[in-house]
Amino acid sequence: MAEATKKKGTLTSIIKDNISSPIFDVKILRDFDIRTKLQAEHALKAAFANARNSKKINNIENLVAQYEKFAYSFINSSTAAVYFGTFNAEQEIIQEEQERDSYHSSVKRQYYQQQKNVMSKKQKTEINQAEAVEDPFDSCPVVSCSNQVSSRSFSILKKGQVYEFSVPAAYISSPHKPYVQENDKQKLENHFEILLKSSQTKDCSTATKKEFHHCQQTAKTNACLRRTEHHFTWIQQCLDLPYEAFDESVIEISRAFKEDKLIQFMKFTLLDFWANTYRPIPIPSNNERTIFVEAFVPIFKYFGNFTKTLAFVWCEKQLNANAVWYMMTDYKKTGLNKKFVDGVGLTYDTLISSLIIESSGYNEKENVEHMLGDTLKNLKNATDCLKHLISEYKAASYTTFKKVKIFSVHIIQDTMTLIQYSVMTPQKWQAIECRSALVPLVWENRDNFVKVFELFSFLLEKLKEQNKVLQLLKREHLGLVEVATGVSVEDVLMHHVED
Repeated sequence: MAEATKKKGTLTSIIKDNISSPIFDVKILRDFDIRTKLQAEHALKAAFANARNSKKINNIENLVAQYEKFAYSFINSSTAAVYFGTFNAEQEIIQEEQERDSYHSSVKRQYYQQQKNVMSKKQKTEINQAEAVEDPFDSCPVVSCSNQVSSRSFSILKKGQVYEFSVPAAYISSPHKPYVQENDKQKLENHFEILLKSSQTKDCSTATKKEFHHCQQTAKTNACLRRTEHHFTWIQQCLDLPYEAFDESVIEISRAFKEDKLIQFMKFTLLDFWANTYRPIPIPSNNERTIFVEAFVPIFKYFGNFTKTLAFVWCEKQLNANAVWYMMTDYKKTGLNKKFVDGVGLTYDTLISSLIIESSGYNEKENVEHMLGDTLKNLKNATDCLKHLISEYKAASYTTFKKVKIFSVHIIQDTMTLIQYSVMTPQKWQAIECRSALVPLVWENRDNFVKVFELFSFLLEKLKEQNKVLQLLKREHLGLVEVATGVSVEDVLMHHVED
């Protein structure tokens, strides 16, 4: 036997020597000069065949099977993928630097360019350290990228059980947030720029990233609430009030603000919340409609009634925008791709569907399938609403139309997320997460209302802006404001004039 073989043995001998406590790692791959996943599979197949034929371990086939499962699990892991990738001359290389916000700091993530058939000293260090930079506060979404691999997780096999672990900075997501699965992203990304805290299509433009980060930063500081000093002060005072006399105290400190529409909305929302704390039994889980009607509908109702921005219709409503699909069915109702929604906010004067509300349930365990479907439903319904407006205002300026926004609120468990949709290019829609808030259901969580009211303050500002945009759009369409030849919605979107 050669000296080198004596030193490291064979794969079969490693299996025999460690049959009770399986090991398989990058060091073993290096020792046996295994450079590709295919080589590893062939080597393992031969080694385990030899091990099964060995008299030494003939009576412990179950341990061999467990070891085999562990070894194959490793060569399919992200750690092994990084190692194999350093020898793969055909692999696509990604090098992208993306600025990331964090609650505590600003960090950068880099994807390092791998050299063909060469493992540099720096790359060896990366593999050994299994280092990956991820924002633990999820201030930047996960990027859709099939080539992205890093050693962020590992597994241990013990007595037939596999235990999977991940490093602190990996696989962190915001709870109860809308998400788009990778296979759906790949179908959407040619026609959407989606930027949510939990999900992002690749190659988002600088403008989209800038708007998203601005929304996230202003949300952290409650910028919209603080825009008017007495709004934030009023909220702080209310949240410090004692439970027993909460209703009378809220009414008392609100007397000086009877003409303030936002405070009137917030006052009745807090009083409704306080009244719900007297509910004889808690709001039941696995009952989507009860929490939707008792905890969420009143908030939107008070917002619309007191701000005079939206009027709401509820429960499995069909959007007027569904009419845009009649062309696809030769104007037949059969086969029409229409989706019903849980709630719609209509503008007071024009009855435009400006806000779509979808609830994905309140369960002991989050209904992931329902959430994924509703995320896609909101993308569809919101862009259908925009398409409906395109049909209504074809003679208006395309530049003005790009300022039009449609909004959705996606309710998952007790959390609602506000997303804004718009036209980005003739071939692409844009969807950006703007605000998110956990809606308190018990008295002890009442401080969370500061984020609820920040969300609605932001929405109020945007709806006021949209009112001006829609007025201009209408005047342009009617010819009251001149629109130059070649720059109308019809010119750009239907006659394919350059954007």
